[in-house]
Amino acid sequence: MRWARLLSLPAAVALGLAAEGHLYGWGDTRHWIPDAAVGWIVIASGLIAWWRRADSWAGPLLAGAGAAWFAGNFSAQALYLHRGPLVHLALSYPSGRAPGRLSRAAIAGGYVTAAVPSIWRSATASFVLAGLLLAVALHAHAVAAPRERVPRVASLAATAWLAALLALPSAVRLVSTSTGAASATLVAYQTGVALLAIALVIGLLSARARRAALTDLVVELGGGGTGGLRDALARALGDPTLEIGFHVPGAAGYVDASGRPLELPAEGQARRVTHVRRDGEGAVVLVHDTGTFDDRGLLEAVDVAARLSALNARLHAEVRRQVAEVDACRRRLVRAADEQRQRLEQGLREGAAHRLEDVERLLSTSHDARDSGLSAVTLQQLERAQAQLAETLADLQELGAGLHPRALSEHGLPRALASLAARSPVPVELDVPEGRFGPEVETAAYFVCSEAVANVAKHADATRISVSVRALHGALIAEVADDGNGGAVATGGGTGIRGLVDRVEAVGGSLELTSPPGGGTRVTATLPLEEDQR
Repeated sequence: MRWARLLSLPAAVALGLAAEGHLYGWGDTRHWIPDAAVGWIVIASGLIAWWRRADSWAGPLLAGAGAAWFAGNFSAQALYLHRGPLVHLALSYPSGRAPGRLSRAAIAGGYVTAAVPSIWRSATASFVLAGLLLAVALHAHAVAAPRERVPRVASLAATAWLAALLALPSAVRLVSTSTGAASATLVAYQTGVALLAIALVIGLLSARARRAALTDLVVELGGGGTGGLRDALARALGDPTLEIGFHVPGAAGYVDASGRPLELPAEGQARRVTHVRRDGEGAVVLVHDTGTFDDRGLLEAVDVAARLSALNARLHAEVRRQVAEVDACRRRLVRAADEQRQRLEQGLREGAAHRLEDVERLLSTSHDARDSGLSAVTLQQLERAQAQLAETLADLQELGAGLHPRALSEHGLPRALASLAARSPVPVELDVPEGRFGPEVETAAYFVCSEAVANVAKHADATRISVSVRALHGALIAEVADDGNGGAVATGGGTGIRGLVDRVEAVGGSLELTSPPGGGTRVTATLPLEEDQR
């Protein structure tokens, strides 16, 4: 085919020169040059369309019309032969395939009448045939499916232009029969045919550009939701009934964007199935109306786009998998740190704190044994040691609570936050529901409240603190608010808030800080709950 198109170029030049020399002679340049130019333009347009759009019959039809144009120079019987391919192309543009029985009948009639010059020499017949041609194009556009409306508009415009050219000579003859009018009509007809050929080939190349734009659209949407892809693709193809099915590994069929099984139509039904294959397997299936992919180039564009979209989707899936691994690693680190803190708290409570409590009991026993003959100085020293020991035990208990409160692991948030409120120098109002919410979520909620309460005591100059915990919409929401001076920021020199953000995000939650100057501070942690905790 490639060699045939290449050889067509010199053949067209030779045919044109032979035809013009036979009819006009080389000395009549005023007539043979414009006539040859029109034939060569039509043939060149056909060869370009044939080369760039091999899937369409438009190229061969235009090339045939150009060859028939020169055939009229050899015989008066072939004077109107070029109108047959032009009628065919105008009614079937851009694919070159007739859209229905009426169009096929009109195309056949176009070829028949093109071979009978006397018909076109009749003004009445010319007007009637031009009107019928336009009526067929209007009917084809009226009954076209939504997906076919855009190419039908182009076909209707081409047919209207051609109908005007066919009726033009007869219309001029009705007004004037002078030689000058006939010459002007010939020039107008020649110019109109050349412009029609150029416009048709430009339209074909623009259709290819539209397919490229469609490919870009699908690729762009490939990383997004499949529902948006289906809607955009349906609009671009003009088929609102389009459905997209995706292959599920290990399954026998396809599912739609929502995960529901997609039932494919059986053979013989009005709807068709187009498979987009990847690595020899049906990765995507398109269920569409008959004729959506009559344009083979369009199907190729969608096929390439679907392949690129699938690759894009796999890359996004890989990124999501890696992000999930990072989140899981953060969760494991936080869980390991909490377990280590809990072991340290338990070690302090069962080791050093327990021994100090034994010492405190011994000191208390010695202090109460007043009849043991101890001097006043010794008793005073015992009282001082007992007070220092009590302070040390309190500091040790505070340290253990900061590491991991015993009440949290044994009794849950209500008892742990009650103990936190009891130790706060600023009055705390609690609103905490009974029940357990999972160790990771409870630990995160507790330390958010603990850090926020400690910050209020240190910086806020507040008179009260409210701590509330509630389960809402599948999440545990822990909120600490005060009536202090506000102005707190999430970023700064300290690591408290940053550590809370890391802890909360490690369990998939989020932390929000609201602190307008003079309006108090509100810290809100939203922690997602497991299904059995909601």
